[in-house]
Amino acid sequence: WTWKYFRGILSWGNLRPNPAFTKWWGVKGPRKLLNPVKSSRSHQELHRELMTSCKRGGGVRVESNKPELERVLECRRRDQLIKERKKQEEARRKISPLEAELRKRHQLEQQKDERDKLAAPEFVKVKENLRRTSYAGKEEKQV
Repeated sequence: WTWKYFRGILSWGNLRPNPAFTKWWGVKGPRKLLNPVKSSRSHQELHRELMTSCKRGGGVRVESNKPELERVLECRRRDQLIKERKKQEEARRKISPLEAELRKRHQLEQQKDERDKLAAPEFVKVKENLRRTSYAGKEEKQV
């Protein structure tokens, strides 16, 4: 008695083996037939070509097709939603007087920084950008 013999018995058409036989030997029955279309060489090549030509994100968003303006607007919308959620969570929690005072000061400081940025002349902003790029260039040269 060999496995080839038992496989031969199980592969006879639609005949099912005795359930006691399958329990004892652990044989599940005849194998499922392969789909001749899927197993054909031309189908496999076509599938491979489609998989390589198709962009698959794999959990990463592919935003290269979108124009820059659209991406910026989406980013702003996302930031606004995040801020609204934070405000709602803060409203739900009980805030101590000390924490409220600290938040007020922090908000005032942020508003002052924003006003300073808007009030600064354009050449100052450009100069800051140039400083940032020149520092990055020096670090790259040293490395």
